[in-house]
Amino acid sequence: MSRPIERALEKFLFNSRWLLAPFYVALVFALAGLLLKALQELWHFVINTYSYSV
Repeated sequence: MSRPIERALEKFLFNSRWLLAPFYVALVFALAGLLLKALQELWHFVINTYSYSV
């Protein structure tokens, strides 16, 4: 049998994980944006490298 304070603390910690969910979603979008920008820069690098060598 657990004490009420212990159960309340466990419940608070278990439910508080949802406070971080919006930050994780924003992190996913930020990483996707950085990936797209990196691919865009790589594409420009490849195109410009080819045009300078010809």
